[in-house]
Amino acid sequence: MTSPVRYEIQKVAIVGLPGAADDGRPAPVEGTFIADGLSGPFRPNAGQVFNVTISGDFVATLTLKRSFDGGVTKHELTAGGETIYVWTAPASERAEEGEPGVDYYLECSDFTSGPVSYRIS
Repeated sequence: MTSPVRYEIQKVAIVGLPGAADDGRPAPVEGTFIADGLSGPFRPNAGQVFNVTISGDFVATLTLKRSFDGGVTKHELTAGGETIYVWTAPASERAEEGEPGVDYYLECSDFTSGPVSYRIS
């Protein structure tokens, strides 16, 4: 007769980006535009869906942009050569980034009235 095998389960910590939630997700970036401007960067985990939510009673254009060089150059996202992720009204959308180390920003332009609240998470 053999004796039973015993396994010891160990808790492993997931380490995320600075300001990350305990579960390894990056901390949300949120704020309010009251003029043309740019949000702080949000760096999603590669391969995970993230959310972009825009709210308020505003007249402005918001465009999601991404950077591969730490924010030096920001690019509009396109599909078939057409810019996507452009809003002129409240919205809540999902996006996904497959490459690690890519930063996302919301650019507010053509601001006429607001405020415009946003959250990238």
